[in-house]
Amino acid sequence: MNNAFSVCLRRLAALAAVAACLAAFGARAEEGKEEKDQETVVIQDEAALLAVVNQADVKTLILLPGVGRSLAGSIVAARPFEKLEDLLKVKGIAAKRLEQIKGGIGKTKVPAAALAPPAQAAGK
Repeated sequence: MNNAFSVCLRRLAALAAVAACLAAFGARAEEGKEEKDQETVVIQDEAALLAVVNQADVKTLILLPGVGRSLAGSIVAARPFEKLEDLLKVKGIAAKRLEQIKGGIGKTKVPAAALAPPAQAAGK
């Protein structure tokens, strides 16, 4: 009788482990689905590119051609930019790199939120 009880406990522990794995896998699948479901848009012109440069987070900026994590951080730190040519003031961006970034117009997809107008401060 004692042996049957220990077998049942082992099986129960194994089932609990399987359930935990399935729950973790399901949570990861949902997390990935949210990112895939996020609406994206193609940057259509220089005005849209400027909006992305001024508003997007590092994760979005690295989608631009020629922009890596380090350069994206430098862009965020140097904001705001009145025109795209102001990017030339950022260390790591010369004329050739700026042209590379502009080359993403009409090709680069970014989350639609990156092109949304910035939220207005309350009371203004």
